[in-house]
Amino acid sequence: MAFFDKLTETINNTSKKAKDYSDISALNGQISAQQGIINGCYTEIGRAYYEANRENAEDPFAESMQKIEAAKETILSLQRQILAIKGLKVCENCGNQIPVDAAFCPSCGARAAVEQPAEPEPETPAPDVPKTCPSCGAELPPDAMFCTNCGHKMEQEAPARAAWVNADTPPQNS
Repeated sequence: MAFFDKLTETINNTSKKAKDYSDISALNGQISAQQGIINGCYTEIGRAYYEANRENAEDPFAESMQKIEAAKETILSLQRQILAIKGLKVCENCGNQIPVDAAFCPSCGARAAVEQPAEPEPETPAPDVPKTCPSCGAELPPDAMFCTNCGHKMEQEAPARAAWVNADTPPQNS
């Protein structure tokens, strides 16, 4: 009978441990729920503080507020890029998304701003193409800073940089 007594005791201990683990898990779940409530309140307080003080440059959290503003601007820019890819824009009156070529918003009827296509930037001459002086018309070497004929100062164009200049290695050809 000692065997059955030992077996009964082991089963009772195992059952108690399982119940204890179950109770601990339930309590941890309740703790987690309360921490969620606290974090939600912190977020609400932080958002209210931010809205009330975001223009105050002397605020001790001004740097963090500037980061928030910069992140908001980045998000807005990225959202505009997504809309452009989808061929959409936002109605300035009601905020609905409308086709980019729409003259009027189908939701509120407001006249939609017509976006003018960006003019392409003038192409810069190839490096081996000689320059022409705008003052006297003399042909000059591509890197001339002044006209050798009349001394006119030539406008300097920003040198073209390779796309990978700041990268550790140039792009691989595939």
